[in-house]
Amino acid sequence: RPTALEALHHEAFQVEPVKEASCAICLDMYPADEGVSCADGHFTCKKCLGHSVRAAAQPDAHMNFLRDGSMCCVASDCELLITGHAIATAVPEDFANWLNIVRKHFERDAAAEQKRQL
Repeated sequence: RPTALEALHHEAFQVEPVKEASCAICLDMYPADEGVSCADGHFTCKKCLGHSVRAAAQPDAHMNFLRDGSMCCVASDCELLITGHAIATAVPEDFANWLNIVRKHFERDAAAEQKRQL
């Protein structure tokens, strides 16, 4: 029968430390699950991501969202994408804004296609 100390070393009681990441925008440290990252690990916290989604919904937006709802990484030297699913999951309170961005891209592309066909 194991002692209490031996039992604590059992794999069932092993907990991984919470991974932290620095937000590429505000530079604050957050648990890595409180934001999104591109494939290179450039992290954006939920607060900054929400601001980016709200800003992208404005008519004079400079954020680069794609038709499928994904966005380019916020790191200036990175061309990788953050998926639309990850964005929508991370900031559900801004989901309506995100859907509006996707809808605008679709409408713009559909209008361009109709114009091309005429």
